[in-house]
Amino acid sequence: YMALMCYCINVFAQPTTNPTTPPARTPAQVISVYGETPYTSLTGVNFNPNWGQSGFGTATTFTVSGNEMRHYPNMNYQGIQINANLNVSSLDTLHLDVWSSNCTSLDVFLVTDGFGERLINRTLTLNSWNSLNISLGAYAALGIPLTAIKEFKFVTVTPGSGASIYVDNIYFFTTSTLPTISNFTVPSKLLGDAPFTLTAPTSNSAGAFSYISSNTNVATIAGNTVTIVGGGTTTITAT
Repeated sequence: YMALMCYCINVFAQPTTNPTTPPARTPAQVISVYGETPYTSLTGVNFNPNWGQSGFGTATTFTVSGNEMRHYPNMNYQGIQINANLNVSSLDTLHLDVWSSNCTSLDVFLVTDGFGERLINRTLTLNSWNSLNISLGAYAALGIPLTAIKEFKFVTVTPGSGASIYVDNIYFFTTSTLPTISNFTVPSKLLGDAPFTLTAPTSNSAGAFSYISSNTNVATIAGNTVTIVGGGTTTITAT
């Protein structure tokens, strides 16, 4: 008699091209979690925390033409832990590139510190890069703050298990030109000096400036006029 043992191996297609390179942005316009270019990504991120997911032992990286991406085979869900509570409230969009040969529906969760998790679902086109841009306002509308993002969670809906997912270029961004401020100086004054007018800083914003005195026992501000009322030190802040 001859004993036979048979093994079944699932082999899935892999990407042969890279996703589109993200456009250049200023450091104030983007916070990158993962991706080699053109942004500087966060350090200390755990891309495969053990949350009991089916693919924990097989998660790995995959490289196409020198570009690294994350591969999550045998996936039902997957987490990514950020080594900080990210404040993304000045940004407006979450971006990630996803490629799969067998998953057509993916839940993308943002997880907060103290406010739980919320999901936005996206449909995926098989065997091609899906460039997903998800409004952060959509997450905020579901009841989570954008000031303390600590984790991502990805859940494969179709299929519910055994999915093969490739992920690249995970970052938060805005296309808005964020205000800059520079060249703000305040002269030293003596008690008894006449009130004086502040010179507005230089900014790329057309918005009006407001000013605050940190110690109103030393100086008060009305509009852009400062009045010295006592001895000491105060910090004047322009917004």
